[in-house]
Amino acid sequence: LDAAVDSLERVGVRTVNEHCTQLLDRLAQGLKGKGYALSAAADGERRSTILCFQASSPEATAALYQKLKTRKIAVSLRQGMIRVSPHLYNGEADIDRLLDCADGQ
Repeated sequence: LDAAVDSLERVGVRTVNEHCTQLLDRLAQGLKGKGYALSAAADGERRSTILCFQASSPEATAALYQKLKTRKIAVSLRQGMIRVSPHLYNGEADIDRLLDCADGQ
C-alpha cells in the first residue's frame, strides 16, 4: 500500500485522472459505434474514471463478459453492466483489445 501511495503521489492524481479519462473517451466512442449502451455516469457531472456499458440484452452482456474474461481482459459484471476501470498501467492497446472483443450489437 505504501508503494502504491508513493507512486500516486509522484505521478499526481490529475495525471492519473487525465490518462484514464482519455482511455475511457476512446472506449466510449468505440462502444457507441458498435451499438452498446453506456451508463448514465458516462457523461456529465456523474462522470468518473469508471465506465459501465451493456449489450442489447442481459444474455448478450453476460456472453461478452465471459468472452472478455476468457481473453484475460480485466472487467467486472455489476448490475447487468460490464464495468471498466483503467489505470496508469493501461494504454490504448488495452482499450483496442477490449473493443476488438466487442463485436457489436
